Amino acid sequence: YIIMNAPHPVVFRKMMIKRFSQFRKSWYIFFFQLPYLPEMYMRIKDMSKINKLFTSKKSPSPYTAEDIEAYKFTFGKPGALTPPINYYRATITPDRELLRRRAENFKMPRGLFVFGEDDSAINIEVVEKTRRMVHNLTTEVIKGASHFVQQDDPEAVNKVMREFLKSG
Repeated sequence: YIIMNAPHPVVFRKMMIKRFSQFRKSWYIFFFQLPYLPEMYMRIKDMSKINKLFTSKKSPSPYTAEDIEAYKFTFGKPGALTPPINYYRATITPDRELLRRRAENFKMPRGLFVFGEDDSAINIEVVEKTRRMVHNLTTEVIKGASHFVQQDDPEAVNKVMREFLKSG
């Protein structure tokens, strides 16, 4: 399996509690726990939050104006924002102890965790913490890439994926 910019949930929860910098980056997850309001918030001002979300630090941006409009069109449909927001709603589950026990006792297949060094939503510290928690995990940090690492540097991501898959 290959994961991009998504740390182990137990690691992420601990980081949100113990590191104010992570809480500050991820405050929206708590906001997304509210019913209806997050969906309404995302729709205001012609879905301007989509513009901000997909504005990359990389120059030139990997996203064209047409790409951003396509996201707005897709997520502007009735009910289309709820499933992705539900992903974040599910991030904070009440049974953390069960997750922790499963993580300790679960044998994982070989995996690759690709992380963008300049992720504005997740502290880079999660990479090492996730590697220590998940058995049989290879980690790769892509320099200069954001949360959307595969968009920011597709060549580097494809290279580490190919190397990982060939080594298996």
